[in-house]
Amino acid sequence: MKKPAHSIRDAARLSGVEESRIRFIERMFPENFPDTARGYAPRDLDRLREIDALIRQHGNNLSAVRADLRGRHPAAGRAPRVITVTSGKGGVGKTTVALNLSLAFARRGVRTLLFDADLGLANVHVLAGLSPRQTIVELLQGQATMDELIHEAPGGLKVICGGSGIGGLADLKMEFVRYLGREIRRMAETADLVVIDTAAGLTASVLHFISLADDVVVVATPNLASTLDAYSLIKVAQQERVPGRIRLLVNHAADEAQAAHVRDKILACARKFLAFEPEPLGFITRDPLIELSTQRREPYLLAHPDTDNADRFLLAADLLRAATPDPAAAAPALAAP
Repeated sequence: MKKPAHSIRDAARLSGVEESRIRFIERMFPENFPDTARGYAPRDLDRLREIDALIRQHGNNLSAVRADLRGRHPAAGRAPRVITVTSGKGGVGKTTVALNLSLAFARRGVRTLLFDADLGLANVHVLAGLSPRQTIVELLQGQATMDELIHEAPGGLKVICGGSGIGGLADLKMEFVRYLGREIRRMAETADLVVIDTAAGLTASVLHFISLADDVVVVATPNLASTLDAYSLIKVAQQERVPGRIRLLVNHAADEAQAAHVRDKILACARKFLAFEPEPLGFITRDPLIELSTQRREPYLLAHPDTDNADRFLLAADLLRAATPDPAAAAPALAAP
């Protein structure tokens, strides 16, 4: 007979790991705990003890913990790499960046899944030219599984579409958001890489999707409000000690000089006030063809593959691919509760 799963209170008592620390471990290592919403099995208790011990052993360096876990449990460590594309302000072209970066990865032969996590105002499907049968709405209503939400998109890309214009989606309970995070980490059979397109701003759900990432791509524009909000997002990410590398991509630049000005301003502020610099990921210039692609529901990289901006998307993807997934030596220590 199958043993009943334990509550979190029982899990804390049996594992010797405090409840707050259990929540922290689940949030940072969701791929190791796919079913704890229904309770904690004996295997979960063993993994909690192991990860808790590794966090202490590695001085809270979560990248080092992940590397150690992969060596011990290759199957459990085979979560897809996650890149989260985000911004402090709306209207900066974040979804355009996420879609075309994803297509650039797919063009390089990487099995790529784009997840639209802008849960209230999702529009990846519009830019990708899709008419989704099922979205996050059906998942929330229990009418579909996560696997059933995956749509084939042009360019060899797979897409999970969010809901758009539906009240309440943007304010989902964090339990469901954490469930989405665990499901993303479970996508190894479908994708080698998951690109998450978040909503703009600093909501709890956006911060959760940022915390899942191996790389966080912050999109900024020459607009002063966008520049300030991009810095604010970077600041909060540093304060939250997110484990992923933080990258900066400048969008809507008039030219390379303007992009460099925005980049240098943000890097200087981060260096002065945070003792940290995000890694530059390049820039995308203002281009009427991008707007035309949006209006025609044609992905820019596929419709205009021979443009300078297409080359810049490919270069940004190559820079992300060149980075090792687990920079344990360079990753900042993360303060666990």
